[in-house]
Parts: sequence; structure tokens; C-alpha cells
Amino acid sequence: MSGAFIVKGKSLEEWICSRALRTEALRLMDVILLQMLETSRRWAPERGSVVLWFCGSLAPWLHGSVVLWFCGSVVLWLRGSMVLWFCGSVVLWLRGSMVLWFCGSLAPWLHGSVVLWFSGSVAPWFCSSVVLWLCGSVVLWLCGSMVLWFCGSLALWLHGSVVLWFSGSVAPWFCGSVVLWFSGSVAPWFCGSVVLWLCGSMVLWFSGSVAPWFCGSVVLWFFGSLAPWLHGSVVLWFCGSLAPWLHGSVVLWFCGSLAPWLHGSMVLWFCGSVVLWLRGSVVLWFRGSVVLWFRGSVVLWLRGSVVLWFCGSVVLWFCGSVILVQPADI
Repeated sequence: MSGAFIVKGKSLEEWICSRALRTEALRLMDVILLQMLETSRRWAPERGSVVLWFCGSLAPWLHGSVVLWFCGSVVLWLRGSMVLWFCGSVVLWLRGSMVLWFCGSLAPWLHGSVVLWFSGSVAPWFCSSVVLWLCGSVVLWLCGSMVLWFCGSLALWLHGSVVLWFSGSVAPWFCGSVVLWFSGSVAPWFCGSVVLWLCGSMVLWFSGSVAPWFCGSVVLWFFGSLAPWLHGSVVLWFCGSLAPWLHGSVVLWFCGSLAPWLHGSMVLWFCGSVVLWLRGSVVLWFRGSVVLWFRGSVVLWLRGSVVLWFCGSVVLWFCGSVILVQPADI
């Protein structure tokens, strides 16, 4: 810029540095500045590596290594690696890797990879590896791999693979693959491979493959393939191929080839070649060629061509074409 202005064969700097022509140089600078403002052109005289720029309300100022720059309500202050920048209620402060930025009640603060943010009731705090972040009733606390977070009655705590979470009276706790959950009178407890879970009068306890379960006076106990199951006052117990099943007041029990079947009030029960059929008070039982039929006090027994029929104290016995009728006590 300085080489563009020549007065009587001398550069602008030479005119300014000349004591005799100092007044004329200042007058010429005022004329040039007015011309720049009229033509909306910028003029930046250089001073070392520092550029000072005047235009309208812009007022930079240099003092040693400190640069102060004003633009309206904006103030930029530089000193070495430190930068302070003001714009209204906004303050930006830089020093090395540290950035602090204020805007009204907002105050984020950066230190390395740590970010703390202030806004009204938000109050983060940084000390070494510890980060504390507050927002109203919310508190976030970081220390290494540990995170503690509060929001009212909520409390979340992280340490490695452990997560502890509280919400009012609810407190689930995770440790590895173990999940414990607290709610009111519920109090799970973990120690090694043992899990104790309490809910009122109910206790569930796991240790390895053992899992007993208590509900009132009923105790169900799981071990490996053992699986007891409670439904009302009925207890069904599974072990390997054992499969009890409850339907209403009817209990069907499966074990290997045992296959009970319920249809309405009718129950069919199979065990190999044995078929037991129940319908009301009627019982029909098959095993091979043997048929035993009960209805009240009446019993019909069939085996091949032999038919034995009991009705009260009377016994009818058929064998081929022979019919024997005799009292049951004979």
C-alpha cells in the first residue's frame, strides 16, 4: 500500500518520517482515509508483522506483542498465544489448547479433550482427570472411566463394565452379565456367582445352575434341567423330559413317552401302549389288549375274549359263550 502513494518523488514513509513534512503527511493521510471511506476501499498500513486496519469504528492498537482490536462492541486482545475476544456479552478466551467462551450465562470451557459447559444453573468443574457437570438438579461426575450422573432422584454410576442406575426407589445394577434390580422392597444382591433377589416375601436365589424360587409358602427350585413352575396353588415340576402342564384345575404331566391330552373336560393320557381316558367320573384304561373301564362303582375288564364286569357286589364273567354270575365276595 505504501508504494502506491508518491509525493514529490518520495514514498509515503519518507514523507511521514521527515520532521519538516510531518504535518503535510498527516493531512494527506486524512485525505486518503476520507477517500477510502467514500469509495468503500480498505487501507491497511503495515507495521512489522502486525497489520492495523482502520475503517469507521474499527480501531486496532499495537503495543509491543499485544494487539487490541475494536470493532463496535467487539474487542479482540492478543498477547502471545493468548486471545481474548469480546462481542457484547460474548467473551472468547484462548490460551494454548484452552478455550473459554462466554455468552450471557453460557460459559463452556475446553481443556484438552475435556469440555465443560456453563448455562444458568449449569456449573461444570474440571480438576485434573475429574469432570463435574451440574445442570439444575443434574450432576455428571467423571473421573477416569467412572461416570456418576444425578438428575433429581436419578443416579447413574458407570465404572468399567459396571452400571448402577437409581430412579426414586428403583435401583438396577449391572455387573458383567448379571442384572440386579431394586424397586421399593425389592433388594437384589450380587456376590460372586450368587444372585439374591427379594421382592416382599419372594426370594429368588441363583448360584451357578441352581435357582430356587420362593413365593409365599411355595418353594420352586431349579437345578440344571429341573424347572418347577407355579400357577396359583398348583406346582408343576420339569426335569429333563418331564413336562407338566396346567389347564384350569386339570394337571397334565409328560415324561418321555407319556402324553396326556386335554379336550374340554376330557383327559387322555398315554404312556407307551397304555391309554388312560378320563371324562367326568368315567375312566377307560388300555394296556395292550386289556381294557379296564370304570364308571362310578361299575368296572368292566376285558382281556382277549374274557370280559369281567363288576357292578356293586355282582360279578359277570364272560369267556367265549359262557356267562358266570356270582356275588363279588365269592
